[in-house]
Amino acid sequence: MLTILVLNMLTLAFNIQPAYSTSLVFRIARIYVNPPYFKANLNDAVSLNVVIESVANMYGYQFYLYWNKSILTCTQWNYTTETWIQNPSTAPSQWGSNFLVAKQEITDMPDGRSRYWLVVSATNPAPSVSGTFSVVTLNFKVIGVGQSLLDLDKTKIGDPDAQPISHDAADGILRVGISAAIYIKSDGSIDPPSAPIQRSGNLYTLENNILINYPLDGIIIEKDNIVVDGAGYTLQASGNGTGITLQERNSVTIKNLKITSFRFGIWLYRSSNNNFSRNIITNNGYGVYFWNSSTYNRLDGSNITTNTYYGLVFGRSSDYNSIIGNRITNNNEYGILIYDASNYNSLVGNKIINNNNEGVGLYYSSKNSFSGNNVTNNGYGILLGQSSRNNIIRSNISTNTYYGLVLSYSTNNSIVENIITANIEGGAGILLSSSSSTNSISRNNVTSNYDGIKLIASSNNNVIGNNIMKNNWDGIFLSKSLNNLIYHNNIVNNSHQVYTEFSFNVWDDGYPSGGNYWSDYKGVDANSDGIGDTPYIIDTQNKDNYPLTRPWTPHNIAVIEVVTSKTIVGQGFTISINTTIVNRGDFTENFQVKVYANINITATSSNIILTSTDFTTITFLWNTTGFGKGKYTIKAVATTVPGETDTTDNTFVDGIVQVTKKADVNGDNEVNVLDLIVVATALGTHPGEPNWKPNADVRNDGEINVLDLILIANYLGT
Repeated sequence: MLTILVLNMLTLAFNIQPAYSTSLVFRIARIYVNPPYFKANLNDAVSLNVVIESVANMYGYQFYLYWNKSILTCTQWNYTTETWIQNPSTAPSQWGSNFLVAKQEITDMPDGRSRYWLVVSATNPAPSVSGTFSVVTLNFKVIGVGQSLLDLDKTKIGDPDAQPISHDAADGILRVGISAAIYIKSDGSIDPPSAPIQRSGNLYTLENNILINYPLDGIIIEKDNIVVDGAGYTLQASGNGTGITLQERNSVTIKNLKITSFRFGIWLYRSSNNNFSRNIITNNGYGVYFWNSSTYNRLDGSNITTNTYYGLVFGRSSDYNSIIGNRITNNNEYGILIYDASNYNSLVGNKIINNNNEGVGLYYSSKNSFSGNNVTNNGYGILLGQSSRNNIIRSNISTNTYYGLVLSYSTNNSIVENIITANIEGGAGILLSSSSSTNSISRNNVTSNYDGIKLIASSNNNVIGNNIMKNNWDGIFLSKSLNNLIYHNNIVNNSHQVYTEFSFNVWDDGYPSGGNYWSDYKGVDANSDGIGDTPYIIDTQNKDNYPLTRPWTPHNIAVIEVVTSKTIVGQGFTISINTTIVNRGDFTENFQVKVYANINITATSSNIILTSTDFTTITFLWNTTGFGKGKYTIKAVATTVPGETDTTDNTFVDGIVQVTKKADVNGDNEVNVLDLIVVATALGTHPGEPNWKPNADVRNDGEINVLDLILIANYLGT
């Protein structure tokens, strides 16, 4: 009899065929984890049930339940493979003792999970049962932080005829956080010690995600001169507190960390010389907040996105910070806000995109520099309010909903060599309003906006050397604006070239310098001096006395590229530095170029002659003999030619070259097998080939070969 029962049970548990039950089921049954979602803290004891609900005619069941074994350990059951254990807690009470537990075991799986396996069958004379049953309670201890799926799998419910009963299955989720902020104390210790952070000297590395269950701060740093490496893990809260707090701290590095769901992602107060690199800061109230004299900090390579208010804020005299190569996108109000006398900050090469209000807002602040940024698809691109002596250069300020660039009550700012295009919803590419004066707008491409450049109640500004083209309404709009100098612009194919009201301005620089190039000028140039013989009439109070008959291009030599043959070079070896120079002006020029490593001149080329619009690439060789080990910034500088008024593009900075030990290829100041591997994996390659590794070309001869290997072999172990 026992053999028959065992065979029936095994058929039910392991070999149920896909047939419909002969019993009538009025409602779909369900097997689920209860509670389906709950929170706990590190070291808590937690319990869960597996429930079979709304079942009819049940005679047996089985399931797997998986969890993350780095977060939970089960304390109820021993790790056992024993079978045929009778345990009343795993069966409906109607069965009494007439049932078999064919499987009840916990197994550690190779994928980082543990698995509980339960197989139960009723035995004769037990009846089939209907209703809702809690079939097992499991007790756990929380040993790690993070989120664990409580994954039900291989669920089966059978009737007395060993036929499957149709049912749904629903998993659970356990989120484990901590109930107190984590401190890195001034003595270097971590409080609480159970926090998933590994310390090695001054390096603190996350070993797991950190979730804060309560409205508390995340990590509070009380020690200087440390590195916190997130290692790709996440620091997460529930909408309150501060992710990373630095108060009066210096020389702290935070890198490779995702910070989410705090009120403040990163907060600095009177903190300086800190570095934030390659972090993801998302879904906070404020992404990064530099406050109250937080100075000389660097933020680079980070993604600051989808924060409720501002992505990045500088406030109350937070000066001399560097913001380089970040993505600041999809923040609900401002991408970047700089205010309250925060001066001398540098923003270079950032992508400031899709922020709902302003890409960059600058208020009551001076002498900040914006260079090479992409400011697109924001409500407003860049807005300056009561701010002076800021530089906005070589940026793309385009496709913003209203205005590309706005100056209000702002003076002595420079707007140079930007691309300002397609800001079309009734705004303008550039707007100066509310007594904005003595600003310089030069060599910008202002195209395809609603209005190109618009001045309202703003006087004594310089608008010189711009391309103002194809704007949908007015190329230049002036209202109640006086004594602005507007010349050497190319004003081409706008729907209306100029609109003026209550304005009197200067439209030329006299003869022979000339005025502006107007695409609709109808006059002639009989003496071929490049200046029209009759004025360009704007209205009764405004005219260009010396209109240009060809587009304006000034004297302008520019270094446009510096490329080093490698980024790591051994002492005494040679590196190539390719420098490209273009003549952006209208005249043939004679000049020289010098290449520097930090402040040291490495090479000079004299008597370079370039005709208008021509360019050349010169290869300089830098012999590193006599240079100390360290990192060198490489730059090329072209001398100023006569008549050149803009020298900002005469200098080009390439980046960093590390001078290290002879034959050290990977820059770790050792010559070992790792350097041999780098060279060996690139043997036989040349520049431009897929596997070319320039640092492996130790001899700098454009080929990686056995001679490079010999050099490394000669210096092995040094």
